[in-house]
Amino acid sequence: MFERPRFTRFSLIAPAAVVLAAVMLLAIIQPAAAAELYYTYRTADRGGVGVMQIDSHTGAILGTRKLYESQDTLYIDKLALSQSGQLLAAINVQKPDKDKPAGVQLILLHLDESNAPAGTLPGALPVALPGEPGEIDAFGERFLVGQDKGWDCVIDGPTGRIISEWNARKQLDPPGHHTEDFWIQPDGKLAWVTLQKDSSSGKYQGSRLVLFELPELKVRHDLLLPRNHPELHLANNAKESGPNPEVILVSPASNTLMLSLDLYGGVALADLDAALNGNWTNLL
Repeated sequence: MFERPRFTRFSLIAPAAVVLAAVMLLAIIQPAAAAELYYTYRTADRGGVGVMQIDSHTGAILGTRKLYESQDTLYIDKLALSQSGQLLAAINVQKPDKDKPAGVQLILLHLDESNAPAGTLPGALPVALPGEPGEIDAFGERFLVGQDKGWDCVIDGPTGRIISEWNARKQLDPPGHHTEDFWIQPDGKLAWVTLQKDSSSGKYQGSRLVLFELPELKVRHDLLLPRNHPELHLANNAKESGPNPEVILVSPASNTLMLSLDLYGGVALADLDAALNGNWTNLL
């Protein structure tokens, strides 16, 4: 099966014993798994993040709790949960006002401090980044953050400190555009990153897959995809002149790397072991 990080966390409800006196029968209720589902929400005047407990056998909602809410938030775009389940990274789209346009920032929520009043969470830590965040994923207690203008950063979750940063425009040849999607290896040592479209001028190129070593963001391989369907390219549109890879799925069990191709309207399959060595083999 293709592997993909999941943002659910499970706990067990302790078993209970029920004595049926009429028939002298002792029945043991099986432990019920309660899944915690983190979600974003938006009201008429604010946005926030919450968590609900769900009975994973019946689907019944057992309870909900707000984790963050602010009148300055238009909406929360994306979430990523750390391995411990104690840190949640969120892309916070802020409201515009008369002095500035809407901004986008990364915030870190320390979930063990989530009982503070709504909108005043001491655990809501804004992180200063070189670019505007658009994609996040977690490995251990750290977060990989893709941004505009070619930036990627690794953030230390407990402190919000930038551990490493990298820029596709400055550190790839030909210069790259910006990150679209991640797939992080389960051991947290490697990350696959898609760069989807070219820039509008064509100067910064997408249609490529980059393999990083984590947490250093050291490029191990830069794999450009063939642009072999020119009949699908849009005339006079530099951004739409390649396969434009988007979502990444990896299956070590079947030795397969899979990419969705936005412009070509299909998927690319290739041998995973070859890609790990910097080559496209059996690319379909």
